Amino acid sequence: MIKLKIFFIHILSFFTVNVIYSQANIKKHLSVKVGHSLSVTQWGLNPLSETRRLNDRSINGIFFNLQYAFEIKRKKFNIGLQLTQKGFLTNYERKRVYNDEVVYYEHRLFYLELPINYKIESKKNSFISGLIFSYLYDDIWRFSDVQTFYDKNGNVTSIYNSNYTKPFPYFDRYNVFDFGLNVGYARKINESLDFEFTIQKHFINVDNWHTEDLKYNLCFLTGLRYKPF
Repeated sequence: MIKLKIFFIHILSFFTVNVIYSQANIKKHLSVKVGHSLSVTQWGLNPLSETRRLNDRSINGIFFNLQYAFEIKRKKFNIGLQLTQKGFLTNYERKRVYNDEVVYYEHRLFYLELPINYKIESKKNSFISGLIFSYLYDDIWRFSDVQTFYDKNGNVTSIYNSNYTKPFPYFDRYNVFDFGLNVGYARKINESLDFEFTIQKHFINVDNWHTEDLKYNLCFLTGLRYKPF
C-alpha cells in the first residue's frame, strides 16, 4: 500500500510538471468529459466474478473528467483528473408478529482519480486502455429504519422512524487508495465532441472490515468529451 501511495504521488507530480512546462500548447491538449456513472461491487478480483444486481445495489452519479493528451514516440496517451461516486446501497423488510421493520442504508464514496490511458485512433473510432488510481477523499453514510408496531387486533400502536445522513463514524473502515484497469471506446461526433464509454475494474477491497457490503469496485462511465480549443 505504501508503494501504491508513492506511485500515485509521482504520477500526479508528473502530470503537474508536464502541464507547467507545456503552457504554450496546453489549450489544444485539454478536454473535459461529463456524464453518468454506474458503480457496483464484485465479489472477487477476477473481472468475470459475480457482480451485484444493478437495479437495487448500484450507485448512480455524475462524474467529471479533465484530461491532458500527449504523445510519446508517436504513441498517443492521455492523463486526467476525475471525480466519481461509488459505493453500495440496499434495503430490506422484516415482518414479525407485532412489528414490521423497513431498513435502507447506503455507502456513497467520493473519489479523486488519476486515469492514465493509451489510445488507438481511427478516423471516427478510438479504443482506450490503461490504468486508473483512486483516492477516497469523502463519504456519506445514509441510514433509515422505520418500525411499525401493532396490537393483537392488527391496529397500529406506534411508529419509530430513524433517518440520518452523515459520514460513516469509523472512516478507517474504508481503504483510501484503490487502483484498477480502464478500458473504453470513443466515437467522434464532430471536431469538438466525442462520445465515450469506459469500464473501470478495481483490485483493492474497499472494506477493511471485510463485510459483505463493500467489495471490489466496478464502474461504467458514459459521457461526452468536449475539446474547447
